[in-house]
Amino acid sequence: MTRRDIGSEPLPATVWRDAVTGGSVAEADRSAAQREARTRAARLADELIGADAVLLAIPLYNWGVASHVKSWDDVTYTYTDRASREARSRVGVNPALDPFTE
Repeated sequence: MTRRDIGSEPLPATVWRDAVTGGSVAEADRSAAQREARTRAARLADELIGADAVLLAIPLYNWGVASHVKSWDDVTYTYTDRASREARSRVGVNPALDPFTE
């Protein structure tokens, strides 16, 4: 079982930006921050894809989720290199709406 408390241990503020920009740069040209962000995004995506079940206990603030939860979600779904169509469909990505589907 993997437990994440993203409220008390949030992702760094720059991880999403670095993961996204690192995806459009050749691996040899990535900065250390981009490599770390891509590794972190891959680890988070692998945890989610490999899970039998996911339980999210999320408070709503003014009818929206906390920024820490949004960051986790963005980083998790940013990393698409490893995610096959089958794995992406298991986490709820509709292939018809997926910009990463060929």
